[in-house]
Amino acid sequence: MIDNAFLSYAASILADTNDGLSGSEICKFCNQYAVEYNKTIKYTQQPFKKDTSNINKAQALRANLACFEPEQQFVIIRNLCDLVKFANNPKVNELKLTLIKNYGYLAPQEIAQQILETVNQVRHWLDNYPEAKEHYEVALEKKNGKIYERNLLDDLRLSLESLIKDILEKQKSLENLKSDLGDFLAKRDINVEIRNFYISTVFDFFVKYQNERVKHKEQYKEIEVDFIFNQTTILMQFLITLHKQHA
Repeated sequence: MIDNAFLSYAASILADTNDGLSGSEICKFCNQYAVEYNKTIKYTQQPFKKDTSNINKAQALRANLACFEPEQQFVIIRNLCDLVKFANNPKVNELKLTLIKNYGYLAPQEIAQQILETVNQVRHWLDNYPEAKEHYEVALEKKNGKIYERNLLDDLRLSLESLIKDILEKQKSLENLKSDLGDFLAKRDINVEIRNFYISTVFDFFVKYQNERVKHKEQYKEIEVDFIFNQTTILMQFLITLHKQHA
């Protein structure tokens, strides 16, 4: 369940007097979701009235949200946060992060089915690498919450970097672990073609992409974030498998 206090908090931000949804927008979006989810809501048009007195926008939005199931409330609040009008609103961005952090378990499953099994396996295996797991879990929460921002890609980089450091027992930066990682793969009798492919993927692609597209210019696309997430998961799966086999 989503706490009543959080619903009130979300409604107060999304229906803020100065920067929030207008009364007509609240009616529009709430009516759309009522039809989609086959729910009866309290306030479908303006003015918002309770008995003989008027209520404000936030109260109306809060009352309407209460008419939906928790999973539906999650989607509605998240989607409202994603409206273009809130793109540069720090309070709304913070609201969405709090929603994902506290109620991410209510999110619909949005990771492609073919990668889901690998994601769950890697999450379990990362129990032995707590720092890497912490960054990976945060990235996963943001991905499921459709928070496609630079921090998600930073979390992935930090997760992979932490994993490699733990496995190699080195404290160098990711960029300086290239030869050490090559030696690790060679000692595990990995064929040179696969070693070269893995190294070039991690360093010539992953590190370069992070440095040139993420850290400074933020020139990345949503579909690229999905690709990077999936590829990072596979890179980590391969590395952990080798480490487990030769522990």
